[in-house]
Amino acid sequence: MLSLQGGTPPSVEGITVVVVNFRTLRHTRSCITSLRAFYPTIPLLVVDNGSADESVTYLREFAAQDSAMTLVENEANLYHGPAMHQAMQAATTDHVFLLDSDCEVRVGGFLEPLLRRFLEDPLVYAIGKRGWTNWHGYAPVDRRQPHTAYVHPFACLVDRLKYQQLAPFVHHGAPLWRNMWSARRAGFLLEHVPIEDYLVHHGEVTASVHGYGYDRVLQAQMRLDQLESRAWALACRLRGREPKAPPLPPDHLIPSERSSDSTR
Repeated sequence: MLSLQGGTPPSVEGITVVVVNFRTLRHTRSCITSLRAFYPTIPLLVVDNGSADESVTYLREFAAQDSAMTLVENEANLYHGPAMHQAMQAATTDHVFLLDSDCEVRVGGFLEPLLRRFLEDPLVYAIGKRGWTNWHGYAPVDRRQPHTAYVHPFACLVDRLKYQQLAPFVHHGAPLWRNMWSARRAGFLLEHVPIEDYLVHHGEVTASVHGYGYDRVLQAQMRLDQLESRAWALACRLRGREPKAPPLPPDHLIPSERSSDSTR
């Protein structure tokens, strides 16, 4: 587990925080104001995905008063994955912190040790809440099913220079899945940190609320995954064992570690 203590913290000026907005004024406002409470001068890049609502007015006004913020306005909704790819191309820092608009930063001091980990090991590509994904971009039902590590983009730090060598973020229910597969094939490391000790992911900006553009291709992908998962589970049972998904790392530090964490 990544330690968030010890050593001289590196400067976070080498990190660009990326937030994608699509008609989520309440969440986006909470997200960027809570970020600024702890990181008032860190570079901030907000991509508006063609919202054409009051959230755009708010972001323009915020950017006019915040010299470290850049606002990119799209004429139409590119969807989340392509908008994050757009931000990765527009950023100029070596590292990018992807932050969903429905996240709220509660504790500061976490970006510095994450960045330090990149400086310690040149093979690290992404750090955040790590899970697993199969080739469809969904969680595997069994540990023997082909899968790879997947660092969730709601709050994760990514090496932007390595990103240029890999498959881009795409429009998908798991927009980083191709990118993570290619990162692992390239020999890069995807590491877990209990990021939810430092921020809250409300998880309220969903397809059911704002739409995600699930076209026929994505719907077919989802159905194919469902069929494959059922087939894999059946195959496991025919071999005399129940399917068992690979274990997930903890979302939070254990209580004893949390109580001794000097950053809280």
